[in-house]
Amino acid sequence: MTPTDSSRFRIRLTRDMAETLLEHFENFAEDEVVTLEVNVAGVWFIHLSSQSVRFLGQADYTTEQLERMRLVRH
Repeated sequence: MTPTDSSRFRIRLTRDMAETLLEHFENFAEDEVVTLEVNVAGVWFIHLSSQSVRFLGQADYTTEQLERMRLVRH
């Protein structure tokens, strides 16, 4: 991965976030896989079938990553 690769983001998870991920894994897993969404507001669990979401935590981004996320149109 190059520093300018706009298709990838690295995030850092705290121990609390990892524990929350494990705690809620069964509720949000589909076929034994959890989907996470990363946006400027933080990291979110996404249950694709029901479209339910749950906040996992605030991610630690570089300024470059935040700028790239703001440029993405959903």
